[in-house]
Amino acid sequence: SAPPPAGSASRANGEVPRNLLVSSRTQIIQPAADATNTAELRKNRSAVTHSQRHSAIIVSSHSPVSLAVGEVEVQFRWESDRWSHRVLVAGDPCWQSEELDEVTSRCQNLGISPQWPASPVFTEISLIHTGNGPALLAVGRAGRSHFSASMAAALTEPDTIAAELACRLQEQPGWLGSTYQRLPAAGQAGASPAWLAIKPAAMAHLQVPATITWTYQLTAAGIRAVPPASCEQLSFRSD
Repeated sequence: SAPPPAGSASRANGEVPRNLLVSSRTQIIQPAADATNTAELRKNRSAVTHSQRHSAIIVSSHSPVSLAVGEVEVQFRWESDRWSHRVLVAGDPCWQSEELDEVTSRCQNLGISPQWPASPVFTEISLIHTGNGPALLAVGRAGRSHFSASMAAALTEPDTIAAELACRLQEQPGWLGSTYQRLPAAGQAGASPAWLAIKPAAMAHLQVPATITWTYQLTAAGIRAVPPASCEQLSFRSD
């Protein structure tokens, strides 16, 4: 089947209004009600599906949703045809997920394409309440590949979100991993862009179909791969 169209390059700059739904340590944050968006929230509420079996709420309204663990927060926003996300530390945006856009145009030698996007494509997100606290689950598809992910508080480290990714492959991958752009700090708007890729373990002699997994952590100090996954800076060809 044909791969989905590229996601929009636009980024929302406004902060997500906060409404604490669960514990003070680990939070799921959704838009807060006020006089201007009450009608929209009523419409969104009718579009939310509850699954008692899995204690899940499937987010189908495309409203922003976030998971915060201490001072580290991941915000998901709907962009064109998929969910994109960014990582904040103490309220400051630090990393933005990249699926296509500039990474694709500058990294064709790496195998990134609409069929093999720079980051997994997510088209559905669920809020899960587990015995260890809330978590976000996401699923999506690009080409013949199916992606899934979970994000939740790390069990042994404070202020850390553990991200576990998986891809069900039907063919040899051109590219596989999660890519983030480092966002400039305040006062550094003219800084050169930099991208970090988290890659799964080497896939030599891969036989398909197969399921490939990789894990990493979002921390106040940055993004850290969990072995056998690895982090690498993307190298661009000269313009």
